Amino acid sequence: LRPGVSPRLACLGCLVLDGDWDEADRILRDFPDPGNAYLRRELTATAATLARHRGQSAHAWDQVQLLLAHGPDTEPGDTIHQEGLFFQRLAADLSLDAGDVAGAQAWIEAHDRWLTWSGSTLGRAEGHVAWARWHHANGDAERARGHAGKALGLAETPDQPLVRLAAHRLLGEMDNATGRFTQAETHLSEALDLSDACAAPFERTLTLLVMADMFLARGAAERAGHLLEDVRERCVRLGAAPALARAEAQLARLAATRGVESFPNGLTRREVDVLRLLALHKTDKEIAETLFISRYTASTHVKHILSKLGVGSRREAAANAIHHDLS
Repeated sequence: LRPGVSPRLACLGCLVLDGDWDEADRILRDFPDPGNAYLRRELTATAATLARHRGQSAHAWDQVQLLLAHGPDTEPGDTIHQEGLFFQRLAADLSLDAGDVAGAQAWIEAHDRWLTWSGSTLGRAEGHVAWARWHHANGDAERARGHAGKALGLAETPDQPLVRLAAHRLLGEMDNATGRFTQAETHLSEALDLSDACAAPFERTLTLLVMADMFLARGAAERAGHLLEDVRERCVRLGAAPALARAEAQLARLAATRGVESFPNGLTRREVDVLRLLALHKTDKEIAETLFISRYTASTHVKHILSKLGVGSRREAAANAIHHDLS
């Protein structure tokens, strides 16, 4: 390692999986290029993963471009193989996030070519998950199910629990879309069990989002609401902007079905709860203790409230609460 580079860089992948995103981000910011191919892989994969899940797609694409300069046409053999496969799958996900199904197809086809070239076993299960997502996005449920099923089979040997988790979650999402709620709950429960076994809180969060959709479709509004509150708290803490937007959209649907009142300036119910405590001159620590949330989450809510209200201080926010009769 170069002078000043900490071996903590090797923990980056685990930190992302464990939900310690701020610590991972701090490591990324504080250390120079490690001058080591293995740790470079940790750096780029972590930076790209965080960027995607925090809604910074341009930065994620920058990481892809660093490794795969010729895009899907990049030939295998000039980079660490598993690193290249990872970034091809990430590029396919980023393309699907943006609604670019043609771009996603090109990246997954490149992934297939690299696997054929190498004869590698590792990466095949993830490849089938990628195809399942692509066919699902194109409305071909039969092919999507076929690829998800193949992914589950391939992920058994060697055991790849995170791949099985992704496949089960996708199958649950597809069952939701066709009203097969019993099957959906089976797949989603399996995905939750795997997320707990892997101690992967963000994977659990993404699964709860799909479960909330299921409960909303079944008319179980109260159960959906509890799940979405948990999801929102986790997404706020992580800064997971796209997942948070999905949760907020689901909460808006829930509010519509319940006839729940809307709040000024786009404030959420939880933010109104925090604002009411601000009007009582509570500190972040006191807000956290009252609402049974972390101090970090309370502080993040306060920042969002000040931004939405267009004010610069807690005192102004408290006055706004009184003006809107929210105190």
